[in-house]
Amino acid sequence: MMEVYKTKKIITHNLIKGVNPDYQRLSSFSPTYIASNENVDDYLNLIGVKPNQKVLTVLASGDQAFSLISMGIKDIDTFDINGLAEYMALGLKRAMILKYNYEEFKNALEIFNDYYTKEAQVNELISDLLPFMDLKYRVFWQKILNYNHRLQKLLFQNQNLISLLVVENIKDLNTYFKNISYLKNANVYDTLRHQLNDANISFKACNVTKLTEKFAGNYDLLILSNIMDYLFLNYGLDWTYPKLLQLEQDLEKIMSPEGLILLHYIFSYDFVDQKLFGFSHVYAKDLIDEEIKSIANSPKENPSIILKRCKKG
Repeated sequence: MMEVYKTKKIITHNLIKGVNPDYQRLSSFSPTYIASNENVDDYLNLIGVKPNQKVLTVLASGDQAFSLISMGIKDIDTFDINGLAEYMALGLKRAMILKYNYEEFKNALEIFNDYYTKEAQVNELISDLLPFMDLKYRVFWQKILNYNHRLQKLLFQNQNLISLLVVENIKDLNTYFKNISYLKNANVYDTLRHQLNDANISFKACNVTKLTEKFAGNYDLLILSNIMDYLFLNYGLDWTYPKLLQLEQDLEKIMSPEGLILLHYIFSYDFVDQKLFGFSHVYAKDLIDEEIKSIANSPKENPSIILKRCKKG
């Protein structure tokens, strides 16, 4: 499995050289996310998700997909440029939901999230989750556990495996649980647990600019999270509004006639002259057909989303 080999490289690098932010680069296989830092619950409610919708979403931590299932959607297509996201979200995290009740999930996540959790405790937790994984993910995690244990023993290390494989740990668990739909309370979480085995979540590894080549289309909803912050890697200095329009036109090919694209999540929106995406030349004042919607208010932040409504026919 090439995925095992690439994950071993991440573990080896981070054990020998330390977890270095410069190494956390967006690539086809790199450290991933165990949790979303977005206010997913508020923006899904603002959008008005309906159970019969056909949805395509970025996978990342899996929080968007699992939240959608808790809202009654049973078939979800996902994508991510990072192949490790599949094994973290659809392997490990899905198994956590299937095995644990609400309080057990919170406790396990707290252990995984603690940088100082010892290797043996993490290994024991993941080993207990293996029976709840599909074969593909079970084989992957068993190989990773074995390799990580041997290497840490050889290097006289005792580190948390999950911390070696994620971009960052969750800064505030209480805020995280408040912001994610299926984690708001035990009742919603139980709804997800009961529906998860009957839900279908597909995954394809690809860049957002290649979605029309990978997916057949007719989606009612497309969720892109904050991917636009990283498209300077594709467009460089030419990451401008005309490039955004070209991308929108391409994405509309896989949308239903009245489909909705969540183009971007803005962590803090302040003014019309604001640059919307990281290292871009796209400003709020440039937008024509797109809408900026505030999803929550606080003294310090104004998280918002940029929406694009398709108008076909």
